[in-house]
Amino acid sequence: MPRKSRDNQPPLLTERNLDRLGFFSVQSRLTLETSWESQFQIGGRSVHVHGEGTRGRPHGADTDLMLGVEQLFIAAGSPEDNWLHTTPNALRTAALMSKNGRAFHRMREGLLRIWSAGYIVREGWTAPDGSPVRFNAAFRLFEELRYWDRETTELPELLPEARLSIKLSDPLAASIRAGYTHALSRQVLTHLEQPHSRALYRLAEAHRYDERGTRRKELSVPLLEWREACGIRDDRASKVIRALSSAHEELEAAGYLSEVKISGRGQRQVLTYVFRHESEPDPALVKLLIAERLSAPVPFSWLRTILNASNRPSLISTSRAVKAGPSATQQGSSPISSPTPVSMCCQTLGLLMRLRSKAECRHVCRPSNCGSSR
Repeated sequence: MPRKSRDNQPPLLTERNLDRLGFFSVQSRLTLETSWESQFQIGGRSVHVHGEGTRGRPHGADTDLMLGVEQLFIAAGSPEDNWLHTTPNALRTAALMSKNGRAFHRMREGLLRIWSAGYIVREGWTAPDGSPVRFNAAFRLFEELRYWDRETTELPELLPEARLSIKLSDPLAASIRAGYTHALSRQVLTHLEQPHSRALYRLAEAHRYDERGTRRKELSVPLLEWREACGIRDDRASKVIRALSSAHEELEAAGYLSEVKISGRGQRQVLTYVFRHESEPDPALVKLLIAERLSAPVPFSWLRTILNASNRPSLISTSRAVKAGPSATQQGSSPISSPTPVSMCCQTLGLLMRLRSKAECRHVCRPSNCGSSR
């Protein structure tokens, strides 16, 4: 049977309120807190959520589980009774989670954490028709959870192929049925290795949309407001930046962000996320080319190898293409008849990758030969 093409896979849809309201903390590890509060204002939208849960606040990879539940619920036709019947293995696949020794234990703990958490939304909930709801709304994301597990020598875990049943809450299921969702990039998610990077991606993408449903090119957020939205407990600015830095690097490497700008000082710092447009150069590839100090005449066949590699599956293939050099092109792929001038190579890179400054260009080519550095 032919392998299913990725192009034929359905889009990943998520309910907007889940990420906008900061129900989940982006942090991979949290100390157990049975109650928490989030209050912030981003993009003119005010949010005030109180949460309680005997197993603590959902966080990290719990967002992956929630995404998987949403995909399976939508694929099942968003049943009117709000029940999703599946298996832990199917959920793991839908959640884009890897299969390792403790996967089904972590899934069990994550599902129970989501089920046990209750929320009171005081501001910021948006009804499916777009109208703001400003009264206290107390609810859970899961109303019921039924599963089979087994005791192991270490920790209890879900039975991979046993029946798993999850009943979504009425507000969540109704919102999904009403189409109050937005799409997430499967390509970005599959290239983010850390759970907190995937959680931050979902949060940023949710706030990227304005009230008209238009995606912003940039999103500026006060650092302390963003800290609340991310569910980061430490209120020291340096610690918040440090907690986000590795996720920022992954989001840039995955091609989701062009850059992250930080302005101001101390607790008055402002983060600006500059989102990468599909037609823009891959910032990680540009940095790699600059780091390798590309300076020799380059045949177009090698340039094509680099550009093809930059479409991923990963930056590793791009790195290998750059470091291997023109001699590593496939046999039979001949360069152009005469040596390519460095200026021609740099101008080609400039068109394809839009190197932004003369300083960057001078690192890539010889200034004496490059017309763009004059």
